[in-house]
Amino acid sequence: GGGSVGGGGDAADEPAADIALRDALRPSLRRDGSPLHESVQGFRLLPPPGCATSPLPLLLAESAGICGRVWDSGVALCDWLGEGGLAIGDGDLVLEVGSGVGVGGIAAASVGARVLLTDLPEALPALRVNATANAHRCAHPPAVAPLEWGCDDASLLARLEQARSH
Repeated sequence: GGGSVGGGGDAADEPAADIALRDALRPSLRRDGSPLHESVQGFRLLPPPGCATSPLPLLLAESAGICGRVWDSGVALCDWLGEGGLAIGDGDLVLEVGSGVGVGGIAAASVGARVLLTDLPEALPALRVNATANAHRCAHPPAVAPLEWGCDDASLLARLEQARSH
C-alpha cells in the first residue's frame, strides 16, 4: 500500500493523490529509516489516525530544542489512536501536558476530541503553527496555552473550562 509518503510500496496500489504528493516532495525528503513518517526540511508528515475526519497527513513543524521535535512516542500514540487503542469520542476533552509540537493532541483532535495543547512559553510558537496548520482536519480545532507545572493552576482550570465550551 501507499502508507507513508515516499514509501516503497507498489505504485499500482497507491492512490493517485499519494503518488503525486510523494513525487512533488521527493527532492525535499530525507530518509531517517522509520516507516512511520517522513521528514521534509523542518516538517514532519504523519499518517492521520485511521478514524480521523481527513485522510490528509498531519503536518508538524519542528524546531530546535527538546520541545521542538516529533518524538517516536508521539508517532506511536498517533498510531494507537488510529487502531482504536483509546476510545476518544466527539467532544471528549483532552489536556496534553508538555505538548512539544503537539503530535498526540493534534491526533486526538483529528478524531473529534476537544484538545488543549500546553507547554512552556518557549514551545508555544511552533505549537501554535502546528495547531493552526492542522485545524482544518479537526472538528474542534485545538487550543494552545502556556503551562508551567506548579504555577498558575487557576489559569489552567479557566482554560480547560473555555476549551470545554468551544
